[in-house]
Amino acid sequence: MFPRSLLSELAKPLLAIPVLAAVFLLIVTGPLGWVMLALFLLAGLAVRAAWTDDADAVPEKVNCPDCGARVAAGRDACDYCGASLDSPT
Repeated sequence: MFPRSLLSELAKPLLAIPVLAAVFLLIVTGPLGWVMLALFLLAGLAVRAAWTDDADAVPEKVNCPDCGARVAAGRDACDYCGASLDSPT
């Protein structure tokens, strides 16, 4: 799998192809071209949303009450000092 930054750098030059195709479509087809361009842009936004949904998600963490270390929120005990992470009730 390629890193996301490499994929985005490789995709930038490829943007010229759909832009040129959209301009050609608008010139040749008129109003139908506008509708097709709108559909194309909506599809592009859907692909972008699919790429970025979970890619930027940061796992939730909590502080250990004893040592202060950052530990994943779902853990029962601290990875560093072994203290219980259950919240007091």
